Amino acid sequence: MDARVSQEMGGSGCALNCPVSLRRATRRRQATDPGDATLVASSRDSCLACLFPLPFVTALPRRAGRDGKPSTAEMLLCTDDVPMLEGFAYGSTPSAAAVRALVAAVFPPGVEPGATVDLSLYDTCVELDTKDTTVNQLLASMDLNGGYVREGTPFFDEVTLVHPPAGAPKVRLSSADTALLATATIKRTNTYLNVTKATEATAFTVDEVHRRVNALVAAGAYASTTVRKVRSRFRIIRVPDDPDALARRLHAGAVEREQREIARCADVMAFAAAKTCMTAALARRFGSAAEAAAVAAMPGGCGHCGVCLERSRQAGPGGGDGATVDAAPSTPLVVSTQPSAADVDERRWALVTADAVGVPRDDPSLLARFACGIS
Repeated sequence: MDARVSQEMGGSGCALNCPVSLRRATRRRQATDPGDATLVASSRDSCLACLFPLPFVTALPRRAGRDGKPSTAEMLLCTDDVPMLEGFAYGSTPSAAAVRALVAAVFPPGVEPGATVDLSLYDTCVELDTKDTTVNQLLASMDLNGGYVREGTPFFDEVTLVHPPAGAPKVRLSSADTALLATATIKRTNTYLNVTKATEATAFTVDEVHRRVNALVAAGAYASTTVRKVRSRFRIIRVPDDPDALARRLHAGAVEREQREIARCADVMAFAAAKTCMTAALARRFGSAAEAAAVAAMPGGCGHCGVCLERSRQAGPGGGDGATVDAAPSTPLVVSTQPSAADVDERRWALVTADAVGVPRDDPSLLARFACGIS
C-alpha cells in the first residue's frame, strides 16, 4: 500500500478527524471526481464526540488502502479552528462553586451511609450552569474513584394519569390509593402526580408509588399513563469527612481533564506541522522501540509520508540517502492559548467587573472564560 499523507497549511480544515468526517469528505471528493481515490479529512466535518484524536490520523492511510491500491490521505490543517476546539474543552470545566454545590446536593446535612438520594440531572445542570456530561463525570468520579456513592436505578418523577372515558365503571379506591392521589393535581381530563412530593407526603417509597400507579391503570381507574423528567438515584456508601476537600479534588480532576484535552489538540498540531518523517513519529508514539528504530533506519525515510516525499522532490534524483530525515529539527506549529486583549469582549468584561452576571468572584478561570465568550 502506498498511502501518502500530505500537509496543507492554512487550508479549510484541521487535523482533527474521525470516521464520520472521513466518509463525508470522501463522498464530496468522489462526487466531484468519481475516479479520484484521495481521502480528505477536515475539522469542518469532525464529529464533536471525537475531538483531538491522533489515533484517527493514523487510521487514515489504513482506511484508504484497504483495497490494496495506491491511495492518498490528505490532512488539511487550519489554525483558525484551534481556539474553537479548545473552547469545547474549556467550556466543559465546571466552576469550583458548581462542584461544591453538587457535592452538597449529593450529601445533604444529616445523610448517613445506606441512605438513598436522588436528583434531576437536567435541573442540576441548569442550576449549576454546567453541561450534563460534566455532571455525569463528577458523579462517576464519586462512584469509581472515591467509593462514596453507588448509582441506582433512575425513575420518572412526573406521572400523568389519563382519566377513563365517560361511562366507564367506577373503581373503588383503597385508603392508601386515596392518600397517594391526595398529593396529585386533578384536572378535567388528567391527573398529575409528582413522585418526589408523593413520597415526602406519604410513607411510600418511589418504587411503591410507581407500583400503585400501574395497579390503578390495570384496574381501570385510569385509561393510561405517561411519564417524564428522569431523576437519578444514588445510594450513599460513605459520607466524606470534609465535603469541601472532596469538592476541591473533583474540581482539580476536571481541570486536569481540560488540560489533557488541550494537550491532545496540541499533539495533533505538532504532528502535522513537524518537518520530520511522519511515519517515524507515529512509530515512536504507537509502536515498539524496535519498530521505531526500523522506520528511522530506512534510507530516505519511509518514502511515502508528505515530509519524505517533499524532501525527495527537493533533493532530486540521487540527491541524498535520507539519513538525516529523522534528525532534522522539528518545527511544531505553535498556537497560543492565551487570550489577547483583542479577544476580550469589552461589554462582557464590564458586566464581569460590575458583578452583574453572578459569576463567582473567587473563580478567576470562570471570570476569564466569560469575558472571552467561552460558555
